[in-house]
Amino acid sequence: MEVRLDGADGQLLGSIKIPRTGGSNRWDLVTIDIPKVTGVHDLYFVVKGEPSSHLMYFDYWMFSE
Repeated sequence: MEVRLDGADGQLLGSIKIPRTGGSNRWDLVTIDIPKVTGVHDLYFVVKGEPSSHLMYFDYWMFSE
């Protein structure tokens, strides 16, 4: 999954490799460092892959220091 600024083809802030968890009832937390961004922007999560069924389940995101 890519994290992009202001559009699906906007500035790439980071890439996250999403691990397989073994089922739709098993969750995992993943983290990445992203560069500091100022101002008001739209944030896009661009999911890429070739799924045979569900590619992933996305529950929530957050920023922390």
